[in-house]
Amino acid sequence: MNTTPESAQPAGPRPWPARLPFFYGCIILPSAALAIFVSGAGQTFTVSLFVDPLIDEFGWSRTTISGLYTAGSLTAASSMLAIGWLLDRFGARVVLAGVGLMLGLAALWMSEVSNQLGVYAGFTALRMFGQGSLGLVPSSLVALWFVRKRGRATALAGLGMEPGYFPAAHPYAKHADRLATDVGGAGDHRMGSADPRRGSVHPAYAGVSGALA
Repeated sequence: MNTTPESAQPAGPRPWPARLPFFYGCIILPSAALAIFVSGAGQTFTVSLFVDPLIDEFGWSRTTISGLYTAGSLTAASSMLAIGWLLDRFGARVVLAGVGLMLGLAALWMSEVSNQLGVYAGFTALRMFGQGSLGLVPSSLVALWFVRKRGRATALAGLGMEPGYFPAAHPYAKHADRLATDVGGAGDHRMGSADPRRGSVHPAYAGVSGALA
């Protein structure tokens, strides 16, 4: 059975995924779905949990916070060209590891913000490395490893987002609510380092670590 990507048959010594007794795309697909699940940390449905704590902490209007979030989202969107260049230049293994690290740092940054500029920078980082990069890298991996069944594979990988809405959203929201009450304000963004999504970066990275070697 062919275990190399359907889109390419590499010459020379075969990488270790090609020596496996099964198609390595079967590992890539759930890894991509897991990475897409992790992207929920930078999605609107997660960030929105912290709007009221930010209002209570800083006394800003909801319009101000929405404006900062919109500005951060637009800035993050404009950075996707650079992320795409990095993906082409260094490959998914390096970029996925870097994105996971930066997403964790973004969550820690949000736990220490004290002004509007800091919140804007935090929103930008969460959107860039969460919603943006962790959407781009997995979809690129699926496109690389699947050709004839690419549409179905992409759809299956996209299902990784569904647990972020339901049923995982309910306990996740309760966890955020408790932290917002116990820690308060911007500090409750330390949730990022305790987020069950964040730990998922590591198995997703493991799944692709040798895929493009």
